Amino acid sequence: MLGVFSTTGYFKQFSGSILLDIETPQNSHVDVTVASKSIDTAWDTANKMLLSPAYLDPAQYPSVHFVSDQVVQLAPNHVILHGDLTVRGITRPQDLDARLEGYQDQPGVGPVADFVVTGQFDRRDFGMTSDYPLVSWKVSLKINAHIFLMPKRSNAP
Repeated sequence: MLGVFSTTGYFKQFSGSILLDIETPQNSHVDVTVASKSIDTAWDTANKMLLSPAYLDPAQYPSVHFVSDQVVQLAPNHVILHGDLTVRGITRPQDLDARLEGYQDQPGVGPVADFVVTGQFDRRDFGMTSDYPLVSWKVSLKINAHIFLMPKRSNAP
């Protein structure tokens, strides 16, 4: 079921590590943490709601975390990231769909890969049960990642 309004937001503060193996994607690994308090929808009413104890509650739960435990290649530029998503201290299995949208050598920087990662979760699974049907149970994720690639390290001394 859909909520009455749709809004888009983003997190301004995040950190993590990505081990990206373009040649053998199943060797890749993702571990990302975002600061709950850094959500921004450009709509003050929605921001206040999302920062309240009924939703992200950053005073009690300062971060949202995703860590992959398996990467499954579906096509040369398409993988599924199986892993765990932790929101409000609750961890649930989560699959994210990742697609390599572009790969280029950027002068002065080196190789760069652009990914679009999508997924969806039910907010009830993370204890966010208020405001239905105004707010849908389903939350859609879309992550645009511009990743600067480092060359593989040699095992030679």
